[in-house]
Amino acid sequence: MFSDPMTKVDKLPSRTWLTVAACMTFMLLLAALFQVVNGQVEQAGIRLAQHNAAQTAIAGCAASYSGAVRRQCMERVNAGFTLELPFAPRTETSVQAMPDSQGFVQTSINPR
Repeated sequence: MFSDPMTKVDKLPSRTWLTVAACMTFMLLLAALFQVVNGQVEQAGIRLAQHNAAQTAIAGCAASYSGAVRRQCMERVNAGFTLELPFAPRTETSVQAMPDSQGFVQTSINPR
């Protein structure tokens, strides 16, 4: 009275369902990874454009001005092109410049 095991036609084996679920999970992870990489490439393009604009502005300062006016122009350029990153902590700094006996300017940056 032995009977041969017969597979049911209307039901898929659990291993098939597990394989389908694993493939779907893998595809969703690949899609998420693609979106993250796409966003990073876009941000890198924006950073590159900002860097090129800052370099052009600094070259304009160097070509047009000299001395303290050039330094002030470059400081304004650098202040205007600082990146506002959401994950970077904001710290304010004060710059104190004092000439020494030989005329060199010593600068100290104090974080607040």
